[in-house]
Amino acid sequence: MANRISFENIIIETPKFFLKTLKIENSSDLFKIYSDKEVQQYTDNELITNITEAEKLILSANNKSKIFIGIFIKNTDKLIGTISIYNINFKHSFSSLGIVLDKKYWNQAIMYNSLIYLLDFYFNKLNFNRIEAQAFVKNYAAIRLFEKLDFKNEGRLRENFLIKGKFEDSYLFSILKNNFTISNK
Repeated sequence: MANRISFENIIIETPKFFLKTLKIENSSDLFKIYSDKEVQQYTDNELITNITEAEKLILSANNKSKIFIGIFIKNTDKLIGTISIYNINFKHSFSSLGIVLDKKYWNQAIMYNSLIYLLDFYFNKLNFNRIEAQAFVKNYAAIRLFEKLDFKNEGRLRENFLIKGKFEDSYLFSILKNNFTISNK
């Protein structure tokens, strides 16, 4: 079962990227991504205002309740995005998913391809049964991404996040292990 696997040194290789556990030395690149208002507009993350906050974010993860994976360009080892697996529930074999990508890399199928490899690892190596993600109703790119990956829209959650002083709706998406195929690899 997944609770026997160390989350501290995950490395997943794709044709163009490495998906690997974030380390403290990635703080500067993480700061650049997580301090960008446009990148963070559809997340409930607070903007990071300095490198120390980026370091704290990295140090708070990679334990039995959260995995913080970076998307790194293979030939440069540059961090361009993150995939978070959090609210991990070993008893019921599910968790939540969060995604963030540097805006320079939007609309290039990078997150789609990264998630195919990550979901394969999640379901077939960690042996989880379900993963869920929320997307704000105006985050059309995330909604298309989850639909393309065959996540099912389980419904609209009304005013479930307070963003910039305003309650916002989101959609809840999920995919089950027996519905996931890697035919798109």
